[in-house]
Amino acid sequence: MEVIETSSKRRDVLRFYNKGKAPAINVSFEITSDEGVDDIELNMPPDYLPYPKLISFQKFEVEFYNNGYKPHQTIVITWDDEFAKGRSKEMVVDM
Repeated sequence: MEVIETSSKRRDVLRFYNKGKAPAINVSFEITSDEGVDDIELNMPPDYLPYPKLISFQKFEVEFYNNGYKPHQTIVITWDDEFAKGRSKEMVVDM
């Protein structure tokens, strides 16, 4: 996952990609450090997640607005694959 800054400096992009060899199924994420604060506004339809399937090196992007002052956010990404269901990874990213 990476954060892409745009020229507007208000609207940026979260890019999620599968860098493994196995397809990732039911990919979802949660910004856990923003719970109850709502400084991060995601620009996506309510039924966009879970993302159904990401094959190897495929990606999807979500635009967001950061109305807060915290430079770092904690994001938990979850997915299923051929090895296990409910796999997850926690990352701290600059937003």
